[in-house]
Amino acid sequence: MTVPVEPGTVLADKLRIEAVIAKGGMGVLVAAHHLKLDQRVAVKFLLPEALANPEAVDRFEREARAAAKIQNEHTVRVIDVGTLDWGAPYMVMEYLRGCDLSALLSARGPMPVEDAVDYVLQASEAISEAHTLGIVHRDLKPSNLFLIERPDGTPCIKVLDFGISKVTGGSDLLEQAKMTSTGALLGSPLYMSPEQLRCSRDVDMRTDVWALGTILFELLAGRPPFVAETMPELITALQSGELPSLRMIRPDLPDGLEYAVEACLERELHRRIPSVAELAARLAPYAPKRSRVSIDRILRVSQASGLAMSVLPPPSSDPTSRNGEQTAGELVRTNRVQSRSGRRTLIGMAAVGIAGLVLATVYLAKRTPAEATRVERAASDPQVSGAQIPAAETGSVSGAPIDNGPVVSPVPSVANTATAEEDSREQPDAGKESADKRRAAAPRAPSARPPTGARVGVVPPGSARSPAAPAPTANKKDPLGGRL
Repeated sequence: MTVPVEPGTVLADKLRIEAVIAKGGMGVLVAAHHLKLDQRVAVKFLLPEALANPEAVDRFEREARAAAKIQNEHTVRVIDVGTLDWGAPYMVMEYLRGCDLSALLSARGPMPVEDAVDYVLQASEAISEAHTLGIVHRDLKPSNLFLIERPDGTPCIKVLDFGISKVTGGSDLLEQAKMTSTGALLGSPLYMSPEQLRCSRDVDMRTDVWALGTILFELLAGRPPFVAETMPELITALQSGELPSLRMIRPDLPDGLEYAVEACLERELHRRIPSVAELAARLAPYAPKRSRVSIDRILRVSQASGLAMSVLPPPSSDPTSRNGEQTAGELVRTNRVQSRSGRRTLIGMAAVGIAGLVLATVYLAKRTPAEATRVERAASDPQVSGAQIPAAETGSVSGAPIDNGPVVSPVPSVANTATAEEDSREQPDAGKESADKRRAAAPRAPSARPPTGARVGVVPPGSARSPAAPAPTANKKDPLGGRL
């Protein structure tokens, strides 16, 4: 059966075809004018060849309804669905003016970091909402991310084809070969996860995380991470090939961004970033300010749907995942926290050491030559009384000397005073002034109680001896008639 898809043809009595946008082996996408709404729209419908496969028809209608459920700016708005005269289902969507990221890459090459991250985050916003509805795209690639301009001139990504291109049963690779040319056949498998290559029916949202990581790699490097000339070689590379270093291709990229891409492309599912929300959190440090809206929406949608548990694990002393191993996101966060703690400890230790050196330098600078000589003499002469050396110079904490000599009472005694005077007479070069300084430097504790039986001055209750009063001498009498 020949289907009229020429310009001017009216479909369903309301859609006048203006141009054919794309045509494949199973379906057609045309630009049309909606006669009742008076606006330009895009219409996609199946060809008669696909109608022989009931599963293809069911999937087309199911995916059309699912796309209509996703109320997000970054998905194509579905206006209407129905069935054409020859029994083929069709879907009416908003018409987009712009180009897909595959064409943009071919024209401009690798993108700046902020643009690449922003485009992936905008696509992730749509994918996050699809995941909450139980929809896995399974065919994310640069050609399915369409770039348009908003009325204010800012860029906006639209995610196309929510599984619609996978319209037949059996092996996806075989059906892709029936639908498209050989070059296009290598287009989708380039972005398919290893588990999707093995069995596309059993994949979950982590297969979309793999595809988003592959897209981000290509936007930054200008090429996909895994390439091959034949399908068997490509499958081998996807299953066991070594992932190229992104920073070897783009040395200007930050390490954390490369780690995020590598975490998306982990072959082991328990090691891969588990959700789009965690991917958004990992990309946030490298995103422009305009991406903040997408990041916040992704996190809120994931939290409302219960998917946020995989984004930020609850605080625990053991930051391991359910399988006893850290996910890529948790590992990077743990390493960053440990690194910051280590740096803070080193900074604190360095600050304490510097403060100690400064205090020691100030103290040594303030000592006079006479004081230095006296300290050296005290250190070398064990017969020198501790009362003759200031506590600060002996290194004492409580006023007692550190050496193993006799501990002198803080209250100046007659023997200590006499010894100080004899030393003054024995050292004529020091003179009376040095003796007075030593007496003034001797520690005093007016509140200390003297030993029992000691003959000391009696101080009336409620009164205190003035600190400036001279120390009692042996030539003065106390009020009780004794001699001190």
